[in-house]
Amino acid sequence: MEGVQWMGTVEVVVEATRSRRGRHVARAVALVVGPAGARPVRPGAGSRRVRGTYSRGAAYAVEVSLNPGEALVLARLVRGPGGRVKGEFLVYNHEGRLVLEAVYRRLKVRRRRGDPGYAWAVEEAVKALGIERYVKRFNWSTGSPA
Repeated sequence: MEGVQWMGTVEVVVEATRSRRGRHVARAVALVVGPAGARPVRPGAGSRRVRGTYSRGAAYAVEVSLNPGEALVLARLVRGPGGRVKGEFLVYNHEGRLVLEAVYRRLKVRRRRGDPGYAWAVEEAVKALGIERYVKRFNWSTGSPA
C-alpha cells in the first residue's frame, strides 16, 4: 500500500444548546476545511442524538470522513451571563488524529498544544464562521508541541 493515503473518520458532537434561563449558550460547529474552502458539517441520516451541554436545544453525534489534504475543525464556543464568549478550536487531520488545540478568550486565539502547521485550518474556520471581526489576533507560538 505504498503511496496510498488513508482516509480517516472522526465522530464529533455538533450542538446548539442553552441553559434553562438562557444565561449560558453553547454552540459547537464542525467544518471540513480543504483546498476547496470550508464546508459545514450538518447532522444527517447517519447522526444520532446525544445529550448537549445545556438542557434546551439539540446535540448530535456526527461521523465525518476526511479526504487527504482536508482537516476537520471543531469550534466549541460558550457565551456566559456577562456576554463573554470563550471556547476552543480542535483540528483533526485527514487520518482522524487530533493535531492542534487552540483556545479562544478575550478576542484572541492562542495555541494550547499541537502542530502550528495546522493554523491555516483554524484561520479558515474563523473566516467561514464569520467571526473574524471578533478575533483581534492569533498567537501560534505559545503552547506545547505535543
